[in-house]
Formats: sequence, C-alpha cells, structure tokens
Amino acid sequence: SHNRPMSSTAPLISVVIPAKNEEQSLPAALDALNSQVGLDRTLYEVIVVDNNCTDRTAEIAKSLGAIVVKEPKPGIGHARAAGFAIAKAPLIATTDADSIAPESWLNDILAAFNDPKVVAVGGPVTYDISGEVLHAVVNRSIPYLHEIDRLIHADAYHLIGANMAVRKTAFDHIGGWHAELSLGEDMDLSHRIAKVGKIAFLPDNRVKTSDRRFQTVGPQQLIIYLGNYIELTKPGDAVRKQLESFIERIRNQEK
Repeated sequence: SHNRPMSSTAPLISVVIPAKNEEQSLPAALDALNSQVGLDRTLYEVIVVDNNCTDRTAEIAKSLGAIVVKEPKPGIGHARAAGFAIAKAPLIATTDADSIAPESWLNDILAAFNDPKVVAVGGPVTYDISGEVLHAVVNRSIPYLHEIDRLIHADAYHLIGANMAVRKTAFDHIGGWHAELSLGEDMDLSHRIAKVGKIAFLPDNRVKTSDRRFQTVGPQQLIIYLGNYIELTKPGDAVRKQLESFIERIRNQEK
C-alpha cells in the first residue's frame, strides 16, 4: 500500500520523518536528504509518516521521492514507530520535518556503524532562533548539555529525535519505541538501547532545526526541559549551578 520506488538493491539505511501538516518545512528537509554526498540516492530510502495531515504534506513528500505511510494515532511517538515499522534497511535514522541535515549526515552515520559494537548514533541539534541573544544562549547551552550528558552517562548518551540512528537488530531486541510517550521518547529509547551496545556521538554531524518549538511555547519549554534534566540526572553541584545560570539567563531574555 506504500508508494515504494522499485529498486533492485535493498537500502543500506532508512530515514524516517514524522510529519503533521508540514507543507512549509518539508521541502527543505527533503532537499537536504536528497542531496547527501558520498552516498548514492538508491542506497537509502526516505519515509515520511503522515500523522493526520490536512494539508499537502503527503503530496509534497511523494513528489520529492519519499515513501509515505499514514499513522492515524496522534503523537510523534506513534508516528516515528509507524515509519520504523516499514523501514527496509538494517540501519534506521530519523530526523524531524522542520530540520535540515548536513550533506554528509548519512555518510557519517554509516561510518560510525562500521564498528559492530555501535547500536546507535547521535549528534547535536542547533536551533535556528530569531533573536540574537536568545539564539546565543540556547545554542551555547545545548552543546554544553550534550557534554554534561556524556560525562554523567558515559556510554548512555541521550539521543535526540531530530538527529539519531539505530541498528535495527538492537532496536527490535529492546522492543522499539515506547510510542505512547509524547515527550522524551528519544531519552527513553536511549536508556534502553545503551544496555545492549555502544552509542556513538558525532559532535560535528549537526542537524539544524527550526525555532518553532520556541515560537509556540516560548523559551519556557527549554526552562522546563532543563529543570527536568536536573531532576532526572541529579548532576553534581558545579554542573547544577551552570544549568541554573542558563535557566536564569533564558528567563532574563524573556523580560
């Protein structure tokens, strides 16, 4: 039932993009994926999950060479899970419809999976935020969070839904996504997959994502996220102070 292009070779890697009414952002996201370097377009498939779209998302996805699958259950967890379920490749990457992958994104991910111990690959996400100071604060704090994350959790680095990939065997072994989670489904998966192998982090393989989340919910979301992060990870005093000062700076930016 899916419009799958005929191909004699199975893809090396599948890319899953959950989408709900993304006709504005999706063309740029798919253009970035269609113009990956060092990897022939026949060697990877792009799957867009139509999560109850009422706009031209599905049509645009098809016209730009993506496979489209419908998922009527609302929520990014269900949408990602539906895309992963039909992925044909032994490796599955995922990003968001409002995100732009760098041109060597897939190539760098594939290289990291050359190590058989690696079960998942992640990289940083930068937010394209309007408003110079907030942009600086957020994008300075995010790499720092990754850094803290890796120090605290050593090998159990938290993957981010907009820039991650998994080995299908490991993903299936741990029971896949907990699709009912609408927030933190990526953190949840990271905890579980880290128990069965190594998570590789590629600091230079950055995905740029829109500041929509900040526009719709404001910097409050980052403040909540940082607060939850402190709760969950219970970092040492020095780290906690750094995070609290980030929260303070974001609060001050809002005034």
